[in-house]
Amino acid sequence: HRLAGIEAGADDFLTKPFNEAELLQRIVNLLEIRSLLQRRYARDLRFDATLPTELGQRDQAFLGKLARVTEARYTDPELSVDCLASALAVSERHLQRKVKALVGLAPAEYLRGYRLQRAHERLRAGERPSDVTHAVGFGSHAYFTACFKAQFGYTPGEAADPEIVHA
Repeated sequence: HRLAGIEAGADDFLTKPFNEAELLQRIVNLLEIRSLLQRRYARDLRFDATLPTELGQRDQAFLGKLARVTEARYTDPELSVDCLASALAVSERHLQRKVKALVGLAPAEYLRGYRLQRAHERLRAGERPSDVTHAVGFGSHAYFTACFKAQFGYTPGEAADPEIVHA
């Protein structure tokens, strides 16, 4: 039963009777590992098909589905966290908890980051910032510019400049 549980994705097993200090230490260790993984995924978050292999199958499947839904609908300025939750067949609250737990970002931050990454690619390809703003689902050019500069450290107009070092 223990092996089947671990294969199904359980993090740990304790046999009864168990030591309270051991239980608390195992909880602390699991929370530390989760925190390290969150920071790593948030730092290394790429919006492509590559999923972290350290995640369980269910979490990988969830992130894969989130990425597919986001890719299919990111150009829609009406796409919101509520729409994402509906498309993923989960409650908005569950989506908030799950995305935060897996990548360390709120779903709105994930969506904005995805849109900004796509905008960056388009701008580097030579598209005009005013065209890119609406093409990636931002309703306001001023808001887009502010978010872009906060994310990348330079304005959308500077993105195609070969003199600027791009990440």
